[in-house]
This record gives sequence, structure tokens and C-alpha cells, in this order.
Amino acid sequence: MSISGGILILKGKKHAGHKEKEEDYHLIERQYGSFRRRVPLGFTPEEGDVDADFKAGVLNLRIWKPANANQSLQKIDIKKS
Repeated sequence: MSISGGILILKGKKHAGHKEKEEDYHLIERQYGSFRRRVPLGFTPEEGDVDADFKAGVLNLRIWKPANANQSLQKIDIKKS
């Protein structure tokens, strides 16, 4: 995991398998592969302002937004047709 230019980059690999064995059949399924996700943050956090922990298959991230980060909000009107 890394942050570059205000973009959070997550990379990893997944491995999963499933087996079933009955009297009249035997089934084995395997899933594996790598992934990469890019999440735009809209700001670049200060060094040390990111905490991450991985527990029970869940990645938890805490990213503190700097006080001087752009705080603009753009409202979008939804028109009914």
C-alpha cells in the first residue's frame, strides 16, 4: 500500500480454495490472482498521518486530512424527468 500524488494505491493477492467430497463426486475449486486499486483522496496526507491494520481479513485505514487541504464542496442538483 502506498500514497502518491494524493492517490491511495492498494495491491495484494488473493488465494481461496474449496473442496467437496461426496460418495459420487469430488469437487475442487481454486481462485487466485493479484489485484490493484487506485483511490483518489483529493489531498496528500502528511508523513505519519496514516494508520493501517489488518485483522480477521479486514484492512482498516485511518488517514488524517491536513488542515490546509482544499475543503471545497460541489453540490449537484438532480433533475426529475
